[in-house]
Amino acid sequence: MQPTQLFESYKFGDIVTLWGKELLQHDFLIAKALAAGVVRDGLRLQSRDAKWVKAGDELRGEPYVGFSADSYQRPVIIKARVLEHLQNIVRTSADVSRDLLWQEFVTKTDFKDWLFSTHQPLPSFRFSEHDRDASFTTTSGRRVP
Repeated sequence: MQPTQLFESYKFGDIVTLWGKELLQHDFLIAKALAAGVVRDGLRLQSRDAKWVKAGDELRGEPYVGFSADSYQRPVIIKARVLEHLQNIVRTSADVSRDLLWQEFVTKTDFKDWLFSTHQPLPSFRFSEHDRDASFTTTSGRRVP
């Protein structure tokens, strides 16, 4: 098992860099694919993890919104300007701002579910050989052909 496979979540920029190296593709192509994944396909990119936010906590600093591209998923907590930027990337093919997206993260479970639902292979930087050889059942229990 590689050390990169041990983390529960990855920052947007880390996924872009590591996956780009693995696929031998430029970072901006990976970043745009991830942006489309968030806006269209239900990849759960988050600014704050809802499981750690208590009902009495305040989300200070800037506006946050709940968002889900997939009506069957729970919404994520994401900064309003981050969501607007991602939507702009998908609509107009704008450049990806790493500065704006550097704190946003994706959990291992959400990444795996998205990869399965979009029929993409599991990348080795993130998943062990055992994970990649396992059945095509997502972590949420949905079976993918």
